[in-house]
Amino acid sequence: MINLHPALLPDDSGDTYTTSDGSEIPALRGLHVIERAIEASLKVTGSTIHYVIPAVDAGPVIGRAEVAIEPGDTPDTLQEKLKNQEHRLIVEAVRAYAEQVRLVAPTQ
Repeated sequence: MINLHPALLPDDSGDTYTTSDGSEIPALRGLHVIERAIEASLKVTGSTIHYVIPAVDAGPVIGRAEVAIEPGDTPDTLQEKLKNQEHRLIVEAVRAYAEQVRLVAPTQ
């Protein structure tokens, strides 16, 4: 089972994520992370696709995409930007999984 999470999660269970420009931001897990990112005045957030494990938003990361938070962004506008990235991430994850399964499937 996989999950699309509307925030950037680290590869480990740490409390921060290091962005592509080297900034550290909080790893926002759980609910209402879009609103929390805006309230924290973050300059970047993103989407993470990861495997589901019992711990909330802590499974192994499959992929992620960063999204800038612009002045004037609202939870609705930021959610739309994140959805665009999530649509791309889910397709990439399913494609990669299908190719992996095809490579190890028995030949007939």
